[in-house]
This record gives sequence, C-alpha cells and structure tokens, in this order.
Amino acid sequence: MLIAVLIMPFTFSYAEEVSIPAIWNKQMISAELYTTYSEDFYQYDNSRFSYHAFVPACVTLAKLPMNGDGATFYNNEHTIIFSVSGGYNPINADTEWYYNMTVESVGPESITYSDWGNGWYAVSGVKNGKIYYIKGLVSDDRS
Repeated sequence: MLIAVLIMPFTFSYAEEVSIPAIWNKQMISAELYTTYSEDFYQYDNSRFSYHAFVPACVTLAKLPMNGDGATFYNNEHTIIFSVSGGYNPINADTEWYYNMTVESVGPESITYSDWGNGWYAVSGVKNGKIYYIKGLVSDDRS
C-alpha cells in the first residue's frame, strides 16, 4: 500500500533531526527524519531523487531499500504503513497512463475517490478492509 500525504521541494531550516530504527540490507540502522512546524508530521528527505515528504509522527520503524529510492514507515502495531518512493520514467509515460495503471492495479471496484491533473494523480479507497491513498507526481525532469 502506497500512501503519500505531501511532497515539498524544500527543507525547513529550523528542523531538528529525529532518528528512528530502520532495517536496511537485513541490518538495523537508523532513518533520519526532521521535525516540522506540526508535531503530527516529520519530514523525510530523499537525496537520490531530490524529494521530501511529510511522514506521520506516529511512525516508529522504517525499511529502507538498498537502491535508496524511498522508504516504508510503520507504527508499532504495523496498522499504519506509509511508503514514499521515486523512480525513473523510462517509457516517458504521461500522468494519465500512470493514473490508469494505478486504477487497474488496485481494482476500480475498491476506489472511492480518484482524479488526475497536470503532473499529478490521486486514487483512494478501501480494499480488504484497509484504507489506502495513493498520490503520484509525474515529471519529465531528468535532472
């Protein structure tokens, strides 16, 4: 399940670093997050794809992929799963294509909200008794 709340193109200068346990390559390390103006969210920074995301402050564990494209965060009970990731667009697909692929992958019958526009799409619903929210940003920026 992919959930994204807000992606920001900057880092707050007042932020304090927060470390939570993380699993990377089957080893325990720590994931670095930053405080924000809201006590309800931390900021996650991804240096590989130069994006930032607000992560719910209830997360207590992170899993980090070896390729550095994002992270998956969990609360103690694993009832909240929050994933963020970046990737390349090798087929140069447009936003509508990614939107349609997401609708197809979750199953249209589970969707309660969906929309897309210039460079973004969102799909949410309930599947197998779990609420999901997927937000994608599509850019042709290759830098």
